[in-house]
Amino acid sequence: MLCLATRLVVWTAAYAGALVHVRIDQQIRPPLGSYEAELQAAMIDPHSALRLAFQRETGDCAPLIKWDSGHYRSIVESGYSYRAPAPGESGESAQSNIAFFPLYPLAARIIAPLVGGNIALVAVSNCAALALALLAYRWAAARTDSVTASLAAALIFTWPTAAFYSFAYAESTMGMLIAGAMLAADQRRWWLAAFVAGLATAARPTAVCFAPLLAWAHWIEHRQTPRSALVRAPLIALVAVWGAAAYAIFLTVEFGSPLAYFETLRAGWFADPPATATRDMLTLARVWDGLLPFIRVLREFPVGLTVLIDPMTWNMALSVALVIVSLLGWRRVSPEFRPYLLFAPLIFAQRYLSSGWSSFGMESMSRYVGVALPTFLLMAVWLQRRCDERLRATMLAGALLLQTAWAFYLGLGEWCG
Repeated sequence: MLCLATRLVVWTAAYAGALVHVRIDQQIRPPLGSYEAELQAAMIDPHSALRLAFQRETGDCAPLIKWDSGHYRSIVESGYSYRAPAPGESGESAQSNIAFFPLYPLAARIIAPLVGGNIALVAVSNCAALALALLAYRWAAARTDSVTASLAAALIFTWPTAAFYSFAYAESTMGMLIAGAMLAADQRRWWLAAFVAGLATAARPTAVCFAPLLAWAHWIEHRQTPRSALVRAPLIALVAVWGAAAYAIFLTVEFGSPLAYFETLRAGWFADPPATATRDMLTLARVWDGLLPFIRVLREFPVGLTVLIDPMTWNMALSVALVIVSLLGWRRVSPEFRPYLLFAPLIFAQRYLSSGWSSFGMESMSRYVGVALPTFLLMAVWLQRRCDERLRATMLAGALLLQTAWAFYLGLGEWCG
């Protein structure tokens, strides 16, 4: 029920953002009641600018199809396409949809002939979110108890970046598969866990970070038979990346190079590193830049408080918070759970090493790290032990409020990472 309730909040906020976009586009100023009759007449007229803008911004799940969703839709409608960037070419003209891994759009493509590409993408995202809720709860309940598992699920679905679970993005698909892999591993079905984890790597490249952790967890479980564990752990890690490997083979066969993905990513999204890239990465310059908006809040108080409703204000803070919680809890959990807690730091490190010199490269960090489910279980255990019910409810409400802002901004068409 919590998953459905939070999805309803996200949908409502996204459509509210789309309606505000219509008002801005049509220069409709408040209060609406002063010219309600004119607006109603314009909405009845099928050829009016207002009616056409309303249909464009709200029809066919448009408020949930924003930014990267367009690339996924192109895969659903016409498959992958790639043109090697010309020397010196960069920016939007050098972008290709091969930068987006195939599992999510291919799942949507199955039902797209029946409902259309937009609805198919949104349906897959939201169904995957529901499956994520069920699998995460089962996994957490098996490790703790039903109350803590419910709190963990609440944290997962009220976390601000969980807004992307309802948009046409691959986050919920990856999260569902990672939850399934951890559940299978806890049931000692290691090869099934590796297969499911490998499937997740066909949804998001960040899922590759889970492969060595799964192999490590297997090693810890079988450390009393080290010779056997030494043989099987690397094999499990290899199986756990089969989806990404299969995609690399596809790119090689179809477009002539397994590196085409990196070429389009570098040219289309991340320009070549500047001369100061090494210095900026070593000094964590982009991380500090991501925390600067909070200084603006204090410096420009109280007007600066408006900065807090911008999702980009919270992007780096949320990412760093999950990494810190994971590292602080690492020595406080059982040895077999420790590998999973490195999921958030590894995702952060992967993204940082690939684009940490670029402000744009850091802007999506929070939704990538936000799929690190083990950290939410750790947070649930801490909150259950150390915080009373009112404080927990307040924290969840605050997180959901931020998620509402995220959904509103996305529905409005603003970039939120």
